[in-house]
Amino acid sequence: MIRKRVLVRLFIAALTCFPVFVFSATAIDPHCISFESPLQTAVIASSTCTLSVHACAEAQSVDLNVRYELSNGKTDTTVDLGTIAQPPFKLVWNTVGIPNQLFKGMAFSAEAAFKNGTRQSARVEGIFLYNKPRGASPQPPIILSELTKTPLFIDTLFAGPDSIFIRMLGKYTDGGLLFTLLVVDPLFSSAAGNDKMAGMGAELLLDPAMIKTPFPAEKSLIVVVPLSDKPYRVIYKSLIGPDGKFDLSKDLADYPYQTNVKKADGKGFRIDINVPKEVFGGTMPESLSCNILAKVLDKKGNELVSSLCEASGESAYCPLLWTEIKRGKPGFASNALFVFGVGFLGGLALMLVGNRLYALIFRNTVDFNKFELGVEDKKIMEGIYDYIERNVTKKDLAVRDAVIELNLSGPKIDAFLKKYTGKSFRLYVMKSRVEIAKERLRSSHAGQSTVADSCGFKNLEEMIKCFKKFYRTTPALYRRENQVA
Repeated sequence: MIRKRVLVRLFIAALTCFPVFVFSATAIDPHCISFESPLQTAVIASSTCTLSVHACAEAQSVDLNVRYELSNGKTDTTVDLGTIAQPPFKLVWNTVGIPNQLFKGMAFSAEAAFKNGTRQSARVEGIFLYNKPRGASPQPPIILSELTKTPLFIDTLFAGPDSIFIRMLGKYTDGGLLFTLLVVDPLFSSAAGNDKMAGMGAELLLDPAMIKTPFPAEKSLIVVVPLSDKPYRVIYKSLIGPDGKFDLSKDLADYPYQTNVKKADGKGFRIDINVPKEVFGGTMPESLSCNILAKVLDKKGNELVSSLCEASGESAYCPLLWTEIKRGKPGFASNALFVFGVGFLGGLALMLVGNRLYALIFRNTVDFNKFELGVEDKKIMEGIYDYIERNVTKKDLAVRDAVIELNLSGPKIDAFLKKYTGKSFRLYVMKSRVEIAKERLRSSHAGQSTVADSCGFKNLEEMIKCFKKFYRTTPALYRRENQVA
């Protein structure tokens, strides 16, 4: 009886273990699936992306997915790219409608189904998409003078009497570089609180190696100068982990070199940032990749950012988009003594030419005080802004139309706008129309020609030309990347 019980138990144990032996005999290699392409940190510049997955012979099918950032820059989406039922496990993905994926990139995942009913997955992160470059050709470098500050960019945030004017200037010095940010903001108040002030100020981004990468390199110089605290450096490090993981770490460090912040209620602020050659190992590079961010607040206290490379969000930190700045080569006409000598020896005619050259050389000298609106200037500018705001969508609007109502001459209207916005009457009107068109393209499904007509453009071609001039894009591309679903 006891022997029978033992035999029964042995028989049950054998039945229990049998599936384990069978499974072990057909077990799948735990590393059976992996990505062959794209490789990690790859930059895709074409309108298609080829995904290729290696899988063992036991694989019956592979499901492919992609996660990428939407055009609003705040949310991600995951898209099913399809299932491949037999080898080779390869798929071509059309990226025409996908916004550029920079800074953190995209993530691809693959899940394989095997003959024994099990599944395995693989993942590769940090794949970057840059098939919508700025403009049709590379942007020319900005030449910085050693004699005077050179404007790097000029911007005006929203039209009207409460507009914020932004000027960024740069200069090579004997010891390095000097950058100056001028912000004229009639609503600026230092009583906004430290939390608000911490979000305002300037950020300087430099890459002396000029390596066009989609995320900032560890050796890039990123300096943040807030209005309420000490300046500091931001150091990014790329983290490439096992199983295809990719991430960027962010460390903070002191910036020990000279910066200067001046604030004035009802006027705005000024920030000077010195970058000595010691930052670059004692030798000042002749060329650098550069981006500069100006951070301000709108009427509701929301942060607004204006940048040299016209990129927003995390894309502003991608060296791939930064602008090249170069040291200007001093010429003989840059020497004031030479100009004076030529003028003296050559007589009145040559002296006039020399004065003209001198004026051209120094025309970019900017005094912060000239951007401060006096009572009379402010009244005039409010009238100009109000007139443009009321008439901006009228076709063929010209400065001559504003002369009678504003009781100002055409040249004076142009002079005021150029002084405080950097643009003539016509260019200011055109940019204002583009701002209106951007909102209508983003929030409606009206045809582009309809939008152009409603904004005051003569035709669609004129609107396209203005989009390219002010934002280096087209209305169609802007709508595709920014339209609200």
